[in-house]
Amino acid sequence: MLEIRWTEEPEQFESLAVCLKSLLAGQDRDVPYDELVTVLGLGCATVAVPDECLAWWWTYARDAALPTAAALYGLRLRPLHPREAAAGLETAAEYADHFRDSYVPLVLAALAHGQPALVWGGWPEPLNRFWGVIASAQKTSLSGFTIRSDGQPHKLTAPALLVYVVEDHQPDDSAEEPAVLFTHAARVAVQHWRGEPTTLPNVAIGEQAYDVWQERLAADEPCPVCADSSARCQSQMMHVRVSARRHLTAWLRRTARELDQPQREQAARWASACERVAERLQPYTHSQAIQALLSSPTGRAELRQAVADTRAIESEAVRALRPE
Repeated sequence: MLEIRWTEEPEQFESLAVCLKSLLAGQDRDVPYDELVTVLGLGCATVAVPDECLAWWWTYARDAALPTAAALYGLRLRPLHPREAAAGLETAAEYADHFRDSYVPLVLAALAHGQPALVWGGWPEPLNRFWGVIASAQKTSLSGFTIRSDGQPHKLTAPALLVYVVEDHQPDDSAEEPAVLFTHAARVAVQHWRGEPTTLPNVAIGEQAYDVWQERLAADEPCPVCADSSARCQSQMMHVRVSARRHLTAWLRRTARELDQPQREQAARWASACERVAERLQPYTHSQAIQALLSSPTGRAELRQAVADTRAIESEAVRALRPE
């Protein structure tokens, strides 16, 4: 039976990383949050969703590297439907019935065999964009944990858009060697920057996401969801982004000591690039600062330049990575 020991700390925004950490903690394994952010490719992720609030862009496409990352820690996952199949489900009225009739029985059967489920969505507002772990059920009501809940369980109140049953945990220590993890992380970073693998059709990742972000800034339009000036939306995105880059930086610098010389040098350069991105964006993590900039052409130009600078830094960092 796979136990869950929910562990969450401040500044841990990546719900999927917290889920994996909690699953592994339930197996008496303490894997650092920054390591899981790194191997999932979230420390260097850039995601844009044109029709979504900027404040929540970072909650999309978190599972792009999930199957391979989970396998490194011996977690065997079974998706209930392909990632691409989630496109448009949040607005499909018939999906609620399909989820209830087809997916809930599968999750209940898994729980009966001690197999929890990773799910994206379905949590009550304002938690509905996060990943969580379904850990128990009462009749056909599913319950579990997600972030920003003070460790308290919640019932799933809507159909989840993605579901992975966690079937087993069979760790292989050799898969978690620092060199293996670094090679994996570098490969994921390069793939992500190139827009691979394909995720939901209305989601841009990597360099393409920077295009969408810069277009949004140049358009001088309000947030399409909130209908305000987008200062709060931009500042939240910046705050999460700075946090992610700093977690990746911390892991790279800690792990570099255990790598051979070529990888150590790569890790040092990558960490330096991540720190430069975090420092460049730090001034824009407060909504008051963003609001002042968005109120004038000069301020908007400053913000666009900051985004362009971070794009250049990350592009150079990716070119320097040569995964095996």
